[in-house]
Amino acid sequence: MKLSFWDLSEWLYLHVVLGTLALVFIVAHSGFHLRNTPASLALLFLALTVLSGLAGLMIFYFLPRAQARHEVAVLLPEDLCQRLSKLNEELSELCSEKGGVFLEIYNELIIPLYRTEPGSHPPPADVNPWADRVSGADREDFVKLAVKVETVHDLLVLLGRNLKFQWLIQVWLLLHVPATIGLLVFSLVHIIVIAWLGVR
Repeated sequence: MKLSFWDLSEWLYLHVVLGTLALVFIVAHSGFHLRNTPASLALLFLALTVLSGLAGLMIFYFLPRAQARHEVAVLLPEDLCQRLSKLNEELSELCSEKGGVFLEIYNELIIPLYRTEPGSHPPPADVNPWADRVSGADREDFVKLAVKVETVHDLLVLLGRNLKFQWLIQVWLLLHVPATIGLLVFSLVHIIVIAWLGVR
């Protein structure tokens, strides 16, 4: 996503830097003496806003990079679910067509994979226990099956990480947004008190 001059990550970094500088300047402006309650609360909410902003920067900057070890890591949960659904159709068709060992793999390995709770680590996608029972004529299809099952496993892992990331973002917003609103409200109250009532 591109804005006019910088990309979103650069705007986020600038936002955090300016917020941190604002905290330094406001503390210097107060002379370390908070003379009224609105000023004290405004400074408190500014500190909370800056700290939660720094935490948000860490979440946005480091977590996606740590997770982006595979091309599909950049997909949204909806995209991952679509891929998983398509793979399930392909696996179901392949196993139904081949029958025998393939159906056994589908029932004992693939179905439990798809029953993994969101955010939980899926069971291993190991088809080797069935390898010796596959005939030579079905070897090529068995390899295709193994690749698809491994892909399903990887997608489920990525989906779990993606959902955890979204949960962290929601928790962060619950901290950052109220802190910002509190900062704006008490800063406005402080300005009104100073301007109209002359409280210093």
